[in-house]
Amino acid sequence: MLALLTDEQVMLQDMARDLGRKLGLANPSDLEGADPVACWQELARAGLLGFRLRDGSGRPAASGVEVAVVSEALGAALVPVAYAVSGVLVPELLAAAGAPASLQEDVAEGRTIIGLAMRVDLTDLADTDELSDAILVGTPGYRTVLARAAGSGEIVSVAADDDDLERLDGAELSLPLYRWRDTQGLTPASVGSAPSAEAMDRWLALGLSALSAEMTGAAEAGLRGAIEYSKAREAFGVPIGTFQALQHMAADAYVACEGLRSTNNHASWAVDEEEPADALLAARVVKAYAGRQMVSAAETVMQMYGGIGNTWEHIAHFYARRVLLNRYLLGDVQLQLAAIADRRLERLSPAAS
Repeated sequence: MLALLTDEQVMLQDMARDLGRKLGLANPSDLEGADPVACWQELARAGLLGFRLRDGSGRPAASGVEVAVVSEALGAALVPVAYAVSGVLVPELLAAAGAPASLQEDVAEGRTIIGLAMRVDLTDLADTDELSDAILVGTPGYRTVLARAAGSGEIVSVAADDDDLERLDGAELSLPLYRWRDTQGLTPASVGSAPSAEAMDRWLALGLSALSAEMTGAAEAGLRGAIEYSKAREAFGVPIGTFQALQHMAADAYVACEGLRSTNNHASWAVDEEEPADALLAARVVKAYAGRQMVSAAETVMQMYGGIGNTWEHIAHFYARRVLLNRYLLGDVQLQLAAIADRRLERLSPAAS
């Protein structure tokens, strides 16, 4: 693998950053006028929703590396859409299930927005017998979500109309979470067959890498803002950025962000180039690292701003909330570490050799 981005990937990164500056949130007040559906259409016109469409040979249009590049840029800008969910995990799941080409194209071109029904702990896709407790995640504007048929493992769609949903408090403000008020009348409809275990491993690896990239982008963008603030904010007659304690905090957070990006370079490459189990192992390592280090980096950002960083009027807590939500999507640190340990022990067992 190449440790650095190619020229084409750097151009993609620049384009995604430009889009992020146009569509993202600079201040909490921007959320009042935000239009997630309009943002989604902009991403569709830029071709960013069709990355995982398959060509005639079955290869996706763009690799896990390109997905990570875009995810990081959109996370840094706090674009009020769930790109890693509705733009990455949903298309990949539809492809793995062999969903109709027309549906996959509608999703890729932004005509249809779909979310995911997740288990109550957000660790995995919900089965249809878990819908009463399921948490709905996705870009605002979806009217259906994907779930897994209990027993058969088929991928199904379930209606998720606004009138039937209850918003959950305490979630990431720009990406609200919902649950159904009543699941009695829900009628899941099949959209594809049950994906193979290998396809689901690759799906999970892609999702973990994309979520980790978003966390990198959000934490590092917050850190850049805090550093600029430390150059202008004075205490005792000097900029607070001259204080060694703040310098050490900022340096540690920066190193953590760079370390995660480097680690994710391999994991995002492995999504399409390694065996599914190996790709998933690499992605779990990244997600465990992100869940621990990026939360710490987001906390550092808020501390560097002082009291203002904890107020609702400041953007710092938006970065922290994005990082915290992504920390739990598809499994937190403890789940990833346990799965990594199981995989390592499996390789060491006599049966594996």
